[in-house]
Amino acid sequence: MAEAPKIALIGLGAIGVPIADRLYKTYPDSFYLILNGKRRSKWESSETCINSSRFSPKLASLKEEIDGELDLLLVCVKNYDLATALTDIRKVITERTILLPLQNGIYAYEFFKRHFPDHVVLEGYVQGPNTTRDGNQFVYQNSGSMHIGTSNNAWQEAAKSAYQSLRYADIPVTLESNIRHMVWKKWMLNVAGNSVTALTGADYSMFKYYSELRALCIHAMEEFLQVARAEQVSLQESDLQDVMRYYVSYQGSKKTSMLMDVLHHQKTENDYLAGMLLQLAGRHGLRLPIIETLYHLMEAKERVYMEQKGCMTMKNLFREGVVYSDTLRAAMEDIDAKMHSKSYAESVNAGMPEQLKNILTYAIENTEFYANIPKETASLSNFPVMNKTLLNENYDKITVHHYDDKQTHRMYTSGSTGIPFSVIQDLEKRERHIADLKFFGAMAGYLDRDPMCYLRAKPTATPEAQERDNIWQLDICNLSEKNLTDYYHVMVEKKCTALIAYPSTLETAVDFWSKHFTNDSCIQTIISTSETLTDAVKEKLRAFFGQNVGVYARYSNTENGILGQETGVSGEYHLNWASYYFEILKLDSDTPAEDGELGRIVVTDLYNKAFPMIRYDTGDVARMQRNGNDVLPVFTELYGRRMDLIYDTKGEVVSPFLLCRTMRLSHGIEQWQFIQETETTYTLRITANTDERPSCEAEIMSFQKTLGPDAKIQIEYVEHIPVMNSLKRKLIVSNLKK
Repeated sequence: MAEAPKIALIGLGAIGVPIADRLYKTYPDSFYLILNGKRRSKWESSETCINSSRFSPKLASLKEEIDGELDLLLVCVKNYDLATALTDIRKVITERTILLPLQNGIYAYEFFKRHFPDHVVLEGYVQGPNTTRDGNQFVYQNSGSMHIGTSNNAWQEAAKSAYQSLRYADIPVTLESNIRHMVWKKWMLNVAGNSVTALTGADYSMFKYYSELRALCIHAMEEFLQVARAEQVSLQESDLQDVMRYYVSYQGSKKTSMLMDVLHHQKTENDYLAGMLLQLAGRHGLRLPIIETLYHLMEAKERVYMEQKGCMTMKNLFREGVVYSDTLRAAMEDIDAKMHSKSYAESVNAGMPEQLKNILTYAIENTEFYANIPKETASLSNFPVMNKTLLNENYDKITVHHYDDKQTHRMYTSGSTGIPFSVIQDLEKRERHIADLKFFGAMAGYLDRDPMCYLRAKPTATPEAQERDNIWQLDICNLSEKNLTDYYHVMVEKKCTALIAYPSTLETAVDFWSKHFTNDSCIQTIISTSETLTDAVKEKLRAFFGQNVGVYARYSNTENGILGQETGVSGEYHLNWASYYFEILKLDSDTPAEDGELGRIVVTDLYNKAFPMIRYDTGDVARMQRNGNDVLPVFTELYGRRMDLIYDTKGEVVSPFLLCRTMRLSHGIEQWQFIQETETTYTLRITANTDERPSCEAEIMSFQKTLGPDAKIQIEYVEHIPVMNSLKRKLIVSNLKK
């Protein structure tokens, strides 16, 4: 070659290691490994070897570190790390850099086309590498075979140039004339084989011996072919047979990448393989029962072990390059440590963690209201249960007056429950709240300082603050078609990775966006607040944003902060025991409820010293489950406001989710609201999305099975369901006086 091409690689994993090894040996002066921040510092302080030979390529974090412009960038990170890698990639490429993502499936190619519309983006994948790692020592015998190409005729020369550079480096590479066909064929292999092996523990060598493995893979691939045909991809039965021959004839006991992820309790690419296929199938009205079952089993398996080991680590909590104050960093570290500490869980289950003792003692020493409680024998049961009315009536006696206005921050509630309320918070509490936001954001997969779209009532942040924090606040007071259109464009243009809003706002927005747009956003995480998040709304969000998007319900209030968040397939709420102490009291007394019994949520804020909120009855009800002395208790069910509990005709509380599940299966209904009027009479308000009003006979029959055969249910057709002053919309309302 006349001049060595300038090539870079990001992602030194199973695929990247053999490629990087050969590129480094062939182009030692013009090959670069892309590393930033702590990863680069760690790399530079140690020695890395590949197949026992020292591997010390040039490193690059910025364009200026590259001698000229990059000709080719190979992207070898996992699908789920692409969004994180974007910043690093933008810092080293120019407009002439050819991008070659090598991830399994089609997600990465679409991702790069969306984020780099002015670049040449090739298609490709690698099949068969057997890289292993022990610390900084990498070993491989089989480098795998690379397949690249393009479906864009204008990029054929770029593909040929990349192929020649890779071929010259002795990389086994094929320039495919029909790369789309080959990518889909490899995707089929992954969808069929990866989840089957990950769920069963089988390696490649077992396919020739176990007919059950082969049969399951064949049935899954037959479903895959349905989607390929609908997408006009030329996969045939012969491709299915090729894949099976590959599995059966593979020499050795290689494990699939997904099985390796499971064995090491790491995140898998299930969402990007089977999940994305199911999304495409849904667009064509196709049902894939076998792949859907494998997908959900794999999703459950992954979430179980991720939750057991603690689904978030500190590397996800702190963002490289962001400067955190010492107090904020300390708060974040404290929350992370307590939420994953067995000893702290033991102190919680024993009923008296150290910070609870501290806040009780502090309240006795510094407030007039609690001054008469004996400090020496003080326990939580000595303190009265408070609600908004009692807090308002005793506001001055509870307030700690040695704080001045500059040392406090005031939080106002909307008064949607009929009792307006404001709380002052000291600056340490305020910082704790910010740390809680960052921790629970990270638990939901949101990386600190990534762009966020926040749909809220009456935004308070200035344009400068929104730019600084990368949080774009959009007003929901008028969800007109024009505003929803504008909000979608903001979300796309700002490349927001997270979306937060009330469930009713999310439903209104996604209904409109689904009709007028094809998802072109970068949204990976959706967090709902305040209202009940139904399965129907979750399905709508995933149908538009993709099966891989994380949708989480958050339990929070204005006067305290983040109290918990739904995680995992179980629907349980992980409670913020690091910043609060929770009690569940009986519905009709201040006696502790039994484990699993429905009761009132009573919260003690462990960090607000300006206005100690001790044993605060939030007005919500839930069931709490304890799962051992060294595990933090969770809410298994969160019902919402006590005043809106629904009772059957025998006076027993009914889970609102039973009602939601009935309405989830309804057709012709745009919005609904269920109201209990008396002990045996109920009203179902609906707005129809068709000219013909639905009769709701099936819904009434289902409700009567839940509420009792003597339940009288009236249907009320309305133009729209009204919202409260807070702009929330209640699904469940009770006019019954209990």
